[in-house]
Amino acid sequence: MQKIITFATILFSITLFVSSCAKKTGCKDPLALNFDPEVEVANGTCTYPTLSLDISYKMGNLPFEINRIYTVDSSIIAFRTLQFYLSEFSLSKADNSLHTFEDSYILGNGLPSFKDSLGEIFVEDYSEFSCLLGVDEATNNQLNANLSSKSSSHPLGVKSPAMHWTNPAEYIFLQIKGKVDVNGDGIPSDNEDFVYEIGTNALLQSLSFPINKTFRDAQNTIALEIDVEQLVKGVDIKSERFTHSTDDFALASKIANNIVDAVKLK
Repeated sequence: MQKIITFATILFSITLFVSSCAKKTGCKDPLALNFDPEVEVANGTCTYPTLSLDISYKMGNLPFEINRIYTVDSSIIAFRTLQFYLSEFSLSKADNSLHTFEDSYILGNGLPSFKDSLGEIFVEDYSEFSCLLGVDEATNNQLNANLSSKSSSHPLGVKSPAMHWTNPAEYIFLQIKGKVDVNGDGIPSDNEDFVYEIGTNALLQSLSFPINKTFRDAQNTIALEIDVEQLVKGVDIKSERFTHSTDDFALASKIANNIVDAVKLK
């Protein structure tokens, strides 16, 4: 009787083994790139698309270049620095839920062909891409902790030129520096500078762009274009030359309010 039971147990085990071997293994997640509807046993091999952000620049109808001389209204100017933070990235889904990118920050530098990775996404329909120009309020309020804990290679670490103030202890969301012809000789000189530093939580700007897209490639890109001329629209650069936000909040607000119209989906 014991032999019969042992034989039956062995036979049952073999049957289970053969049965499990016959089941197809692979990726069962329909939101993955390699989803296979015939797979019965998931084996952890699912792969997902990635999303990057590509940022380019223009100056009205002209290419944007650091140190190139432009005429804006009646001002002859040249830009020396253009830096800005982007944060709190998200994709809106068809059901109005959000796909977010945790702890993702980008420091743009005004140079051509700027591209940075946001992270993994899913193969599903997305209606809108959103982000903040600036650093989200919670992180901005923790400036000193971030500076001490982040390396200089991290977007929120110590930068040169600095992208933060010590009083108030907050990040500079948008920094525009350059020179403008003040004396009328037609040449913007080094001693004829302008400095616009836009920050504080009150001037944080929300950006959103309709995309209506399903990302099916392994590597995907959302391309944004910034019109630098639009950033300074309505600013008399020869006479309105300086703001660090709190010292001339009206001028800082004017520039901050230009941001939404200056950043477009390309």
